Amino acid sequence: MRGSVLYFMPHCDRFLYCKVLDEHADVLGRLCIIGNSFNAYCSRSAAKVDDDAVARVTRNGSVVETPLLTRSIAGLDDTVVERAFSDTCWLRFHT
Repeated sequence: MRGSVLYFMPHCDRFLYCKVLDEHADVLGRLCIIGNSFNAYCSRSAAKVDDDAVARVTRNGSVVETPLLTRSIAGLDDTVVERAFSDTCWLRFHT
């Protein structure tokens, strides 16, 4: 792969993130994702997914998450619609 690649993946299932991470495992430093927080996924997950690609990059510290929308900026309350977007992040990876 030449250059960088950006995936736009808000609200995708965890298994799709795992497929992307596995596909780009050798070039994670060139991968960026706009999507759900991996930290949030891991905090909500069952033990059966503790060793998938999302868990591994979160546990080893190779993912950097930057929230795209914060409650203080957007003035969000706790409604269902607003919670749906509250963990959207810019995800970058260290190699």
